[in-house]
Formats: sequence, C-alpha cells, structure tokens
Amino acid sequence: MGNNKLKYTTLLLVALMWGFTLFHFNDLPEQIPIHYNAKGIPDGFDTRIHVWGLPLIATLLFLLLAGLQKRTGIQQIELQLLQWMQLLIQGTFTYIQLQTFFVAVNKSNGLGSWFLPVVVISFLAPIFWVIKKQQQS
Repeated sequence: MGNNKLKYTTLLLVALMWGFTLFHFNDLPEQIPIHYNAKGIPDGFDTRIHVWGLPLIATLLFLLLAGLQKRTGIQQIELQLLQWMQLLIQGTFTYIQLQTFFVAVNKSNGLGSWFLPVVVISFLAPIFWVIKKQQQS
C-alpha cells in the first residue's frame, strides 16, 4: 500500500471512529464496557461518557505519529514503519470502539478470543519486516 493510501486509510478510520461514536452515542445504555481481559471478555464497566476516551486517545496517537513522520532526516523505512503502526493502531482502536458499542447493546459478547494474538502478530510483523530490510542493506 502506498504512503498516501496508508495515510488516507488511517485518517478515514479516525473519522469513522468519531462519526460512529457521535451518531450512536444516544443508543448506548448508561453502563458500557471500558476494559477487556486477555480473552476479549469485558471485565470493567463505567458510564457511557467514557466511550469518548478511545477516540480521543486514538486521535492524539494519530497526531503524535503524524508529527514524527514530518521530522527532518527521517529515512523511508522509518516513515513506512510509522505509517503502518499508525494504521494498525487506528484499526485496532476502531475495532475496539465498534465492539464496545455492540457489547453495550447486547449484539456481541466481547472482542473475541482471537483478538489479542492477532493484534500482537500484526504489530510485530512490520517490526520484523524492518529488521529484515535492514539486514539486506
């Protein structure tokens, strides 16, 4: 995926998270899941106002990583790694946000037992790719 495609896909995920949250906020019950255990089952609950926390953190991370990408002297491989990490973070946060809504309205029972292993592998893959690329240089 090209640099611009990664950037726009990531930005789309940020917008999707905010839009979905804004559009469906009033559909939420007063108590929502705010934490999940390693098996993807909700194990912490709080008031629905907390649903804004994840989009806020996701947006701050998006801006932080976007800022890192603009620093002078950044190598192409570093830029690609930052862009992939940015996309993976936004994708992960967007999925968690959507599942939080689905769990809150009884349309799902959690993130899924596969969630944690998939996320770990997804975040390690680009790091190993960079290591392999640097060894080839």
